Amino acid sequence: MDEKEDKKKCEICYGTIENDPIAICKKCGKTFHDACAKPTGACPYCNTKYEGMEIREPERTRCPICGRFIKGNMCPNCDAVIPIKDGTFVCKCGNTVDCDKPVCKNCGAVYETAMRVIEKNKKH
Repeated sequence: MDEKEDKKKCEICYGTIENDPIAICKKCGKTFHDACAKPTGACPYCNTKYEGMEIREPERTRCPICGRFIKGNMCPNCDAVIPIKDGTFVCKCGNTVDCDKPVCKNCGAVYETAMRVIEKNKKH
């Protein structure tokens, strides 16, 4: 799963961005919670003024199966589990599970591996 902005960490407080408005420094590209960047008045990395930052809602992760927005790595709508880049995901109990061994060592939940095939229209 590609890391969307809602999964990134604020470069000021190091908390996860989630659904909070973000401030992106146009000069150095660092991402912050808007609530963290605004009181500082400038980027703590390159000193770009707050007024020179892009303020907007974060790009959020969508479930590749049903298309709904997800929080974390589990879809609340269809229960699809989307692993992160290192091949792990977080079980409902909070334990980290390896996709190669999809059984939670903490609660015993068993996950089934599935792949979604997307067909492209062929032009003849």
